[in-house]
Amino acid sequence: MADFMQTMLLRQNFSVK
Repeated sequence: MADFMQTMLLRQNFSVK
């Protein structure tokens, strides 16, 4: 589950960029 959350955060960061 933690991995999923981290992946989502990473994806969001990339989206912002």
